[in-house]
Amino acid sequence: MSQGWIKLHRSILDWEWYDDINTKVLFLHCLFKANHKDKKYRGTVVKRGTFLTGRELLAQETGLSVQQIRTSLDRLKSTSELTIKLSSKGSVIEVVNYHDYQTDNQQSNQQVTNDQPASNQQVTSNKNDKNEKNEKKLSPPSEEDFIQHLQEAMPKVNPDWTPGSIKRAAALQYQTYVDANWHTGHGKKIKIWKTTALNALSHKMPYKFGTPKPTTKFTPQL
Repeated sequence: MSQGWIKLHRSILDWEWYDDINTKVLFLHCLFKANHKDKKYRGTVVKRGTFLTGRELLAQETGLSVQQIRTSLDRLKSTSELTIKLSSKGSVIEVVNYHDYQTDNQQSNQQVTNDQPASNQQVTSNKNDKNEKNEKKLSPPSEEDFIQHLQEAMPKVNPDWTPGSIKRAAALQYQTYVDANWHTGHGKKIKIWKTTALNALSHKMPYKFGTPKPTTKFTPQL
């Protein structure tokens, strides 16, 4: 578990839970705990990006209380950072989009090795070039692309959303970002609009945008 590494982009500074110390600590802990490849544990396959745990164990490992763990897990589930499933051997936590925090170690190490004979400055230059290219990709979408992305993503987060309610909510959210010059309500510049927009709608109630309210809904507890 101590081998390998994860990668974090500076855009995490714009993450909505970044200033929530408990939630940030727990999420980073989950990133480090998640398996970087499939493995077996007592006859059960624990897939890449997941790990077996429990609230009390997480509390011991992070120094947080069980209640703080419960609250932070609920927050991370609500914004689709984590999913949690119960099993006979404990709770299986999955880091959603785990691949975004990983890279091919062998490929990266080989690249650095190949670049070293030229100069360390060349490696630094390559990193700067990559950062500049990434910044150029972070351009605001059209309203059509914005709505289309949310219509595809929101049902996976909350199946109560209908295409019509998503379209109405997304159009309002898009106009809000345009009026704010693509900044969040906290004044932070939006760098990954897909994640920011999805998180924003995840906190809204679909019933306010024309979705019939269901009579019952069951949410598994950790």
